Amino acid sequence: MPPRKAHKGLLREDLLVLRHIFDLNHGQQFLDQDRLETLGLGHNLPNSGIKNLLVVGIDVENPDIAQLDKNGKYQIGLCILDTRNLQASIGDYTEPASLRTYQFCIGPLKYFIDTSRSFCFGEAKHLVSDDINTMIRNLVSNRDIVLIVHGGVRDLHFLQAAKCDLNPLFTLDTQKAVQHPLDLDHRCTMEEMLNLLGCPFGDRILHAAGNDANFTLRALLLIATVDSAASNHLLKPEQEALLSAFERIAKGPVPLNDRQKKLELRQQIEEDRARRRREKRVARRIADTRKRENEGAENLPHDKS
Repeated sequence: MPPRKAHKGLLREDLLVLRHIFDLNHGQQFLDQDRLETLGLGHNLPNSGIKNLLVVGIDVENPDIAQLDKNGKYQIGLCILDTRNLQASIGDYTEPASLRTYQFCIGPLKYFIDTSRSFCFGEAKHLVSDDINTMIRNLVSNRDIVLIVHGGVRDLHFLQAAKCDLNPLFTLDTQKAVQHPLDLDHRCTMEEMLNLLGCPFGDRILHAAGNDANFTLRALLLIATVDSAASNHLLKPEQEALLSAFERIAKGPVPLNDRQKKLELRQQIEEDRARRRREKRVARRIADTRKRENEGAENLPHDKS
């Protein structure tokens, strides 16, 4: 057996922060108290260990700093989970909190139209670069936020260059957080991560900024559930309810976008045509069989007695 890689299943700070935000330490390793005070991860919600935060998934498509020129084109996607909505129904997650998802597009009209067809979670907005910061800040104003990315180094550099500073309390990378719960020796792609976590996603919908931001946040919630399941620690009723809500949110339905609708319609048409061809072949075989049987009956010798 080959030796185990030293970084396989590495426990990173990103996972410890995730546990801390949602009060899911389960008797496992806590963040160092001095480090927690340095991070300042916000106040708890009333009567809860959950932090009072906006958890914000973010993704940038085409995060080339050169695109910040006037004629550049890029997309920024945001997906927001308000922990207050979780707290509002704690102990009874029959209606799990929803994810609010946005896609902003900067660039020519044709680029906006083409990229918007893939966005699944609402109407994309076409903006000029001067408006993007105001639009995003309005969505998160007066709240502490934790930013969630997936391998988002280039995205964060791009946002910094665009002067879109969200001032997060912490930036958590799902590529790093997922390594320990899934015992990975590498940082996986978005598609690989979603498959490993059992998070369903539609055909050809990744690599649209809003969609990727949404699935980054869904993945975060599933990382919490997988990590908790592996702990073998007795959960409190409110923790069980929280994790159940996480799973329902993460595995909830994904609306079909225009491209998917066309693909499904085309697939349905092709399936109908194939079904009709099969039915015709079966009908021909039945007709041929009956014809041969009739011809055979006619060729039988007749009884002359």
